[in-house]
Amino acid sequence: MKKKLKNFGIEVKSIIELLLKSSKKNTFFLIFTNIISGLMIPVEILIWKYFIDSVVVSISSKKIFMPVLILIIHFCVGIVDNLIIHIESYFEEMEVDYINKFLTGLTINKTSKLEMSYFDEKKNYDIIQKVNTESTQRLINILSMTMNFVRNFVTLVGIVSVLLLLNGWIIIFCLMISVPSALISYKMSKKQYKIFNSRIEDLRKITEIKNILVNYENVKELKIYRLGKFFEEYATKLCDKFICQNKIVKKKYVMDVNLSETLQIAVLYLLKFYVVIQVVYKKMSIGDLSLFINAIDNFHNCISSMFKSIIKLYENGLYIKDLNDFLRLPVQKSKTGLKFNNKFKIIEFSHVYFKYGPNEPYILEDINLTIERGKSYAFVGINGAGKTTIVKLLLNLYRPTSGRITIDGVDINKFAVEEYWKNIGAVFQEFIQYPFDVNHNIGFGCVEKGFDSECIKDAAKKSGAYEFVSKLKNGFETNLKKGWEESTQLSLGQWQKIAISRVFMEDFPILVLDEPTASVDARTEYELYNKIKMLINDRTCILISHRLSTVKLVNTIFVLENHCLVEKGTHEELMKKNKVYASLYNMQAEAYEDNL
Repeated sequence: MKKKLKNFGIEVKSIIELLLKSSKKNTFFLIFTNIISGLMIPVEILIWKYFIDSVVVSISSKKIFMPVLILIIHFCVGIVDNLIIHIESYFEEMEVDYINKFLTGLTINKTSKLEMSYFDEKKNYDIIQKVNTESTQRLINILSMTMNFVRNFVTLVGIVSVLLLLNGWIIIFCLMISVPSALISYKMSKKQYKIFNSRIEDLRKITEIKNILVNYENVKELKIYRLGKFFEEYATKLCDKFICQNKIVKKKYVMDVNLSETLQIAVLYLLKFYVVIQVVYKKMSIGDLSLFINAIDNFHNCISSMFKSIIKLYENGLYIKDLNDFLRLPVQKSKTGLKFNNKFKIIEFSHVYFKYGPNEPYILEDINLTIERGKSYAFVGINGAGKTTIVKLLLNLYRPTSGRITIDGVDINKFAVEEYWKNIGAVFQEFIQYPFDVNHNIGFGCVEKGFDSECIKDAAKKSGAYEFVSKLKNGFETNLKKGWEESTQLSLGQWQKIAISRVFMEDFPILVLDEPTASVDARTEYELYNKIKMLINDRTCILISHRLSTVKLVNTIFVLENHCLVEKGTHEELMKKNKVYASLYNMQAEAYEDNL
């Protein structure tokens, strides 16, 4: 129990820090307005007590000055209270915007810095789903509950001072009758969070289905295969399962909490009956009767509301714990932060083994190879041979399970990661189609240049994208991907040229091209690689391509089979060996001739 309370305290502390980081000034103003708002209730019921007493006196004296004066004071307090409520509402709504802005930036920043290996595990996608879908609203709920607690606590202090004038035991009774409902709500919160965790993968699946349905590229296949009905039934079946789970839990909760609140009401009326007896036998005023009855009701409401706030804080804190766990994840950092020498001479793989997890098979086994600066290389082999994995290791997206990758004798893990990546231009087989205009889609290749229009146009000319981009309605300012204002949808081949343009945004000393022309025709691919060959100059180019006619352009070809490096040499040398490479090349050549 002590450990749970300690952990809860740690989470509350982290939540307060998050709220203050989102907007310290706004948060303090919000707390201040809630304190003032909390004072209004005891002040108003006290004024109302004096108003009733003054009316009773005025009935016999026939003088109404005092009741009118007190009523005006009550009116003014009500106006101030109403103003404070609106000011409080303003600060709360602004805080929602600040929280949304802060968490959006925080989660994007954190996600972008996670190691790539983090995305290999299913459970981590569940965490990201929970963070993305729950964190903002839960933090807003916590803010609301915290302010509610502050407001009610201030009110409670004023009400307690009133009830102590009557009988301190009333305070204890009101506290005791609120405990059962609080415990029931606490158990309910734990059950709901457990249910939420159990269905997170199903929720992710529904979200993925929705995203598939609104993706323009998917519409053709979805219609041809008539998948709309299947997805509808699949999603509604999951929702039916959720509804059944919720019914079971909520039915019991409603019955338990109803019984508890019925007992609360009964005790409250007994306390009010006690007040009536005290007023009658102690000859108190009608104003006192009103004061104590209102005090009991407000005390009970405050206590119940504070208990609910605590339970809701606990409930929402469970979800924020996921955010805190996510934010505590380690990010990719270099050990020594050495500056990368872009005039390096040699890259070496020494006895490199790699697998994606401790229980997974090896993807690469005992890889030994050398890459010299300013030369071009290609990796070939059937699917699953490990070609793309070698590239991921070279890019320092993963670390070898054993062995080393060095640049001029220095392990690449010792270089400052961001500094290292700045020296590499890469086009991946599964490149991103960003929902921005052409300028941004190309300019993302080197954001440090601030999307310089001349650099972007020059990069487009080098990749061959300039020809079709210049014909678009808004040229380089045309929004890409369907669904956006004045946007256009490019063909896959055109998208590939846009992606290739990114590597021409900077004179990267290392170029990595992983199937960069898989979606362009053979002539365009050949022309593009000839351009790349001319542009290499003093740069190192690493190519992965299934079209072996293209890899003839490089200086050295590495052949992978069964996760091992089995051959290396030029196209001519490997053809003379008549082994794995020659077999793959001849199969492609025969297939090409058969299709003629």
